[in-house]
Amino acid sequence: MQTKQIDLQPIPEIITAPGEVQLNAYRSARVSTRIPAQVVSRMAKLGDVVEKDTPLVLLTSVDMAEAQGALQIAAREWERVRGLGKSVVGESRYIESRVAFEQAQSRLQAFGMTEIQVDRFLRGEDKLQLGQFRLLAPVEGTIIEDEFVVGQYVETGTTLFFITDESSVWVEATVQASDARAIDPGEPARVRIGKEWYQGKVVQKRHRLDESTRTMGVRIELELNTENLLHSGEFVEVAIEANQGEPGMLVPERALNRNSAGEWVLFVQEVPGKYRQVDVQRLKELSGKVEVAGVKPGTTVVTDGAFYLNSEIAKGSFSVHNH
Repeated sequence: MQTKQIDLQPIPEIITAPGEVQLNAYRSARVSTRIPAQVVSRMAKLGDVVEKDTPLVLLTSVDMAEAQGALQIAAREWERVRGLGKSVVGESRYIESRVAFEQAQSRLQAFGMTEIQVDRFLRGEDKLQLGQFRLLAPVEGTIIEDEFVVGQYVETGTTLFFITDESSVWVEATVQASDARAIDPGEPARVRIGKEWYQGKVVQKRHRLDESTRTMGVRIELELNTENLLHSGEFVEVAIEANQGEPGMLVPERALNRNSAGEWVLFVQEVPGKYRQVDVQRLKELSGKVEVAGVKPGTTVVTDGAFYLNSEIAKGSFSVHNH
């Protein structure tokens, strides 16, 4: 049995608003081509959950073949010049050879290969034909788009995959301008999905008012334990706990129970081990807490174990004072 003394404290103002689920752009990425290429084979598909650097698709490109060939030539020349030494070939030629090699490496990375892939290519570890290369997942997450077929020719900038971490989503709440002034980043917010409420927090507030609706967008971030719970475009209800308002009495949600008449009650401790049941009025619901009326500041209430007491009363195991 645990108890806690409750006192007056500022009660946040609850601002409700409609919201729309959006992808968390900070945990999403488009996988696109940087040069014209043709799809050789796919290595991932819609709905797959991938780790960072997972191979997604094998491409082939004339531009990549030329760049890979130029790198091989530059690598052999740099190896020869470096072996001879600066004193033999001269400082100018030594620097030119090294720069040409580094530029050739950078060109492959600019075309879509990673630094590790370039190193493996130079060592001959990737058994691919000249001009072939794999695009890797830049982030971990779920593939929610893949718009291509094997054999397709794709231009520069064509999106092949869209990957997002569905365990973290944004909800864009549409808040009245007068209410938005009271909202600051970091404040708690709840989002209702069906009959369930999920805890989140305000992460950003737009700095421009929508002139047609006179509303302002407030972005809420939700960290979800279950993926596929929310999807971009779904509409939800939002409750934001904005700034601190008038003082009131807050108790943990678990401290409240209903008596046999269906009324809300708290168990108040008179002395250690002795409790009485007090009828209260349930007011605002906050994050795991509820504002109540019917008890005085400084009252000690049962926070853990109230359900047990209420159950024992219902069974007639023992009685408490009712007030």
